[in-house]
Amino acid sequence: MVRLVTLVTAIAVATSFFGLAALPFNPANATSLKPMGKPTLNVGAVQTRRDHRDRDFEFKLVAMDESTMTWRHERGCTLTRPHEETTQWTKGENCRTDFETDLEREGQVWPLTVGNAWSYKYSGGDSRGNSWSGSMTCQVKGQERVEVPLGAFDTFHVMCDTTNIRREWWMSPKLGVAVRFKRWNSARGSTRGWELVTWDPGTAR
Repeated sequence: MVRLVTLVTAIAVATSFFGLAALPFNPANATSLKPMGKPTLNVGAVQTRRDHRDRDFEFKLVAMDESTMTWRHERGCTLTRPHEETTQWTKGENCRTDFETDLEREGQVWPLTVGNAWSYKYSGGDSRGNSWSGSMTCQVKGQERVEVPLGAFDTFHVMCDTTNIRREWWMSPKLGVAVRFKRWNSARGSTRGWELVTWDPGTAR
């Protein structure tokens, strides 16, 4: 009993240290997932997300080619990245600050399986004259059943780390998209994120 209490306390302290809310986990309800292949999404797909400030906003898939996809925020900002959702945005237009980032990936993302790992080298700049470069390492940490406003989903938990920033996605094979995202900046001690409220997959053309 003492060991169990100590373990629970340690987990709570670690969770608090990283600035992340504890996630519900019930092994009895967890489902073993098959490897998740690269999702096939439709232009016109729409999702509503609820951010860390409890505000809802709409995100729409407006363009897609063989290597990238572009989403538009309801306020008009368009964001582009590779087909894998678990990476950085490579281009932002009509945003508060427009930017471009080059990514060079090592390793395979798909299919998602527990323990699978890959990495990126990145460099870029924005319209304010800022520039950046570095590397990001990613790994599928495990399978988790999570509850978000849209419902309960069995997911792959993907974690990506740079020097100061940790990004986490909970990818749902059922929907083909993340149902939860968190971004922790250790230098600023801040956590941001969102959860999925609605999902409309659109119509295949």
